[in-house]
Amino acid sequence: MAVWKIKYRMLAALCGLCGFALAAFGASSGATLTSSVKPFKGLPALYVNGKLTSSLLCYDEMDPQDCVKAGFPILALTLPYEGVEKAVYWTGPGKYNYDRIDAVIDTYLKLNPSVLLLPKIDPVPGSWWCREFPNEISLQADGTPTDASEKQPCHFSFASQRYQSLARDALIALVVHFESKYGNNILGYHLENGLLGEWYAWDGWQSGDHFGVEDYSAPAQAAFKQWLKNKYGGKPEELRRAWGDPAVTFESAAIPSEQARKRPTHGIFFDPGTSRQVPDYFEFLNDMVAAVLLDQAHVIKEATHGRKIVGAFFGYLWSTSPSLTMNHGGHLGFEKVLESPDIDFIASPYVYDHRYVGGADTAQSLPAAVTLHHKLYFNEADTITHLAKKREALPAISPRMFALPRDFQETQGLLIRDYGYALTGGFGMWYYAGMTGLFSDPEITKLFSELRTIDQDSLQADKQSVADVAVVLDEDSFNYFSDFEPLFMPLLAVQKQWELVFMGAPFDDVRLNDLVANAARDYKFYIFVNTFRVTAEQRTALQARFKRNHATALWVYAPGYIDKGLSVENMSALTGIRLAESDSPGELRVQLTSRDHPYTNPLPAGLAYGTDLNVEKIRLSYNSFGYLKDGLKVSPRFWGDDPDATVLGRLVGIERPGLVVKEQPGWTSVYSSAPIVPAALLRSIAANAGCHIYSDADDVVYANKSFLVIYAPTAGARTIRLPQPARVIDLLEKKTLSTGGKEFSLKMSADEAKLLELK
Repeated sequence: MAVWKIKYRMLAALCGLCGFALAAFGASSGATLTSSVKPFKGLPALYVNGKLTSSLLCYDEMDPQDCVKAGFPILALTLPYEGVEKAVYWTGPGKYNYDRIDAVIDTYLKLNPSVLLLPKIDPVPGSWWCREFPNEISLQADGTPTDASEKQPCHFSFASQRYQSLARDALIALVVHFESKYGNNILGYHLENGLLGEWYAWDGWQSGDHFGVEDYSAPAQAAFKQWLKNKYGGKPEELRRAWGDPAVTFESAAIPSEQARKRPTHGIFFDPGTSRQVPDYFEFLNDMVAAVLLDQAHVIKEATHGRKIVGAFFGYLWSTSPSLTMNHGGHLGFEKVLESPDIDFIASPYVYDHRYVGGADTAQSLPAAVTLHHKLYFNEADTITHLAKKREALPAISPRMFALPRDFQETQGLLIRDYGYALTGGFGMWYYAGMTGLFSDPEITKLFSELRTIDQDSLQADKQSVADVAVVLDEDSFNYFSDFEPLFMPLLAVQKQWELVFMGAPFDDVRLNDLVANAARDYKFYIFVNTFRVTAEQRTALQARFKRNHATALWVYAPGYIDKGLSVENMSALTGIRLAESDSPGELRVQLTSRDHPYTNPLPAGLAYGTDLNVEKIRLSYNSFGYLKDGLKVSPRFWGDDPDATVLGRLVGIERPGLVVKEQPGWTSVYSSAPIVPAALLRSIAANAGCHIYSDADDVVYANKSFLVIYAPTAGARTIRLPQPARVIDLLEKKTLSTGGKEFSLKMSADEAKLLELK
C-alpha cells in the first residue's frame, strides 16, 4: 500500500472520521451529499445526489452577493491565498490552519445556507518551502529560482518527490476538514496548481524581453534521466540514435540548455532526424506536470471515496498569447488527463483574444474532445460588463468592434452569447467576475434569473453536436518548436477568433489522436490547423476516414512535415498533393488568383490572407497587444507543385501556388500555404463539402440538436437556414419565430444575441 494511503487512513482515524470511510461522509456532521458526472443522452452531465443538475454556475470573486442574489444554487469560489498562488492554509510541513478559508466559506453560507460550492484548491506551499527545502525548487538554466519575486522567492519543482509527498498530506487534511465541516455544501473540488493555478509551468510567462525556461533543478535532472530510460526501454543505443549523439548515456543525458531550446535545427522546426533532445525534454516536462495533476486528483478521489467530482483547468491548446508558451507550458500531457478515471471535469477560460463586443466566446481548451472522453467541460466566461470601474484602454479603429460593452444592451449580448456557447456545446459554465461590481445591476440579475430558468428547463433536451466541421489539433506537434514560437498565434488563436467563428456554422475542436483512433465520429469537412507530426499509420487512418463519406480536408502550412525526420514528401503523401519547400524566410500570404472555382466564385476579387495582413487591426483586440509586433519571417515555406492540382491562389514572395485543391480517390484535399484562412473561404469550402450553413452574414453561430444561438457583430436582416424543418422559439422573448419551415428571417441589432429553441 502506498505510504500516502496509509497516512490518509491514520489521519482519518485521528480526526475521528471512522464514519467518513463508510457510505456517508463525516458521520459527525451527517454529510451525505454526493456528486458525479454520468452520461445523459450521449453527453456527460452533472448529477447531485443522483439527480440530473444544471451545470450553470456563478463565480464572483469580489462580491458573492451578486451571484446569490441572482439565485445561482451552485457557486465556484477561490480560497484565500497569500502572494503568488500559495495556499494560506498550508503553513509548513504537516502544518495547517483553516481559519481564513473557513471564514470565506462561512460568508457564503450566511448568504445562502443551502448553496453548493465548488472550491478551487491550490496545494502550493508559501515561502517557507524555500527555507525548508532549498534543493527542491524549480531552477532556471543559470541556477536562479524560477519566476522569483519578493512575494514568492521560489517555487517547488514539479519533479520533487518531497513536494509530491507533502502535498498529498496537505490535500488529504484539507479534504477531510472540508467534508467533516461543510460536506453537504461541497459539490466537488477544482484542483489548481502551477502558474495562475492553471497548471502552467512556473516560468511559462513572458516578462519584458525575458522569457524564462525551467526546470534545471536536481530533482528535474534526475526525473528526466529516468523518463529517458523508460522511453527508450533502458537501451542507451536507442537514446544515442534518437539524440544523434554517439557518446550520450542515460547517466550523462542532460536537459538541453536555454540556448539550445530557443534555436531550432531547421528553420522554425527541431528536426527529430538530427536530435530529439529538445523535443524529448518538452515531452518530459509536460508529462511531469500531468503526472502531478493526476496524482493529486487521485488523492482527492481516495479521500472522498469517489463521492465528489474532481477536475482542473487543463488542455489549453488554443491558448497562444505571447505571454505563454505551448511546449513548456505544461498542458501537452492532455491525453493522459483525458484518460484518467480520477478526473470528472476539465475547465478553461474562454480565449481572451477578440472576446469583447463583436467577438466570440470559444474555449482555450477543447470541449468536444473533453466530452468525447466522458468528462464534463466547464467554460469560464470572464465577461467584462459595462459596469467595469476601470475600462481597459483599447484603441479603436472601429469603436464597436474593438471595445468593451458601453451599456446593458451590449453587455446582454455578451452574456447571452456566452451562455449560448455552453448550452449548444452541451457543457457547463460559470460567469466569472474578477473585479468589483461587474454583476451589480438589477438588469443583469434579471437576465441571470431568466438564463437559469432556461437552463433548468433544458436539462432533458438533446444537446448532441450537429457540427459538420471538425477543427483538428495535435498536442505532440508543439514539441518540435522553440519556446515562444510566434507562428502559433496566427495558426491557432487568430484563425479561430477572427475567422472560424464567423463561418456561419458550428464546429467541433477534435484531437488528432481521437480521429486516428476512430473515437471521434465522422465529419464532412476537416480543418487541420497544426497537425505537423503525422506518422505513416496515422496518415493511413485519416485517409480511410475521409473516404467513408467523401469528406473534404483543408491542410494549413506544414501538415505531416514531421515524422522520423522532416520531409516534404511526407506532406505530399498525407495531402495527396505534391508539395515543395523553400528555406528562404518570409511572411505567409496567399493572394487569390482564380474565381472560376466553386470555392472562390463567391469571394471578392483581390482577396488575400496571411500573417502580414490586418496585423494592426488584430492587435487591437489581441489579449496582450503583442501580436506579431516585429513581423514574421517563417522558414521553411511550402507551396503546391502538382500539375494535377487546381491552383486558386499564389504564395506571395515565392510566387508559387499557395492555395490548391485536388480530388483524391474518395475525398477532396485542399492545401493552404498560409494561415488565417478567411471565414468566407471556409464557408464556401464547407458548403461545397455538404456542410450545413446557418448564416452567410459573418455571424457567430452555435448550434446543437435542440438549440441555435446567433450573435450578430453587425446590424441587419438575416436569413437563417435550418438542417431540417423546425418550430423556432425565441426563449428570452418567449415568442415563436417560425412554425415549421427550414428558413426564417431575423432582424438583428449590432451586438445582439438570439437564444433559440428548435422543436
